[in-house]
Amino acid sequence: MDPAMYFLHTNGQLSGVICCHVDDFLHAGNECLERIMMSLRKRFVAGKVEEGNFDYIGFRVMQQSSEILLDQSRYVGNINTLSLDTKRVQQKEDILTDEEQSTYRQIIGQINWAVQGSRPDMAFELIDLSTKLKQATVGDLCRAVKTVNRLKDVRSMITFPRLSKNVSDWRIVVFTDASLCNISSGTGSTAAFVMWLADSQGKCCPLAWHTNKIKRVVRSTIAAEALSLQEGLECGYYYRQMLEDIMKLQSNTIPIIAYVDNKSVIDAIHSTKLVDDKRLRVDIAAINESLSRNEVKDVRWCPGKYHLADCMTKRGASGYNLLEVFHGGQFSEEFI
Repeated sequence: MDPAMYFLHTNGQLSGVICCHVDDFLHAGNECLERIMMSLRKRFVAGKVEEGNFDYIGFRVMQQSSEILLDQSRYVGNINTLSLDTKRVQQKEDILTDEEQSTYRQIIGQINWAVQGSRPDMAFELIDLSTKLKQATVGDLCRAVKTVNRLKDVRSMITFPRLSKNVSDWRIVVFTDASLCNISSGTGSTAAFVMWLADSQGKCCPLAWHTNKIKRVVRSTIAAEALSLQEGLECGYYYRQMLEDIMKLQSNTIPIIAYVDNKSVIDAIHSTKLVDDKRLRVDIAAINESLSRNEVKDVRWCPGKYHLADCMTKRGASGYNLLEVFHGGQFSEEFI
């Protein structure tokens, strides 16, 4: 399912996994995999081989007995920004010069790598700044510099705790959120999801997160929220299938539970009353069908102040709760 990921089974048991990014390989497994890796190193020259604690594509990987830490703080700390002249800062509405535009694009690219790697709390700022790439202003550049400074204020780290060995304790937990008409000068809406693999004790390992501009123009909050939920669930199906292939599990063994902070979406999914937006009825029906087929175990409502994807779709929302889960690898009691 993923052309950059490979896994090995011996006697029906998982022996190892290899994933690659361009020409950098990351692998984990038992002695069966290690014998294969030794053969590969004879065939392909490896510039450097490290284990335990090491650097990998901008991350510091630190293995401990009960967890693995992925630290991106060094990369974030090395992001360079532009020092603007005081007079230039005051010209916020001016279009950037070619040189400033190049710097702006470079900063956005660096923020993007940090958001993809460990900082989903800054995803909305990234999306909003990215919509200005074609004609950014001095004000946009100042915001980009402030975003980098905010990245540097908090440690960029993810914890992957050791989950229960009992696969029946596992579940995929997805938080989805949306905001209506808050980007692209009020014509675009934002959708986001963040996803974990968790066990019955609330220990959780992040699988994926994403924020994007909703591809079609939507006219209501319920439409934005429903489309975001559908995208989050589709990603959940993909990662569940990958996990079930790796672990040789039957289809739909790992349940998917989704959380939204919009009660209208919950009502629309569980009601026979059709929503007014006829185009949206198709999307609601697809979610409803997934529930009836048990492809999704449940879609639950969660108050906005506890919703972990809330900060990914709007400016000013606190990312504290989201980062706390990323840093600690543990859900609060509300989600256990």
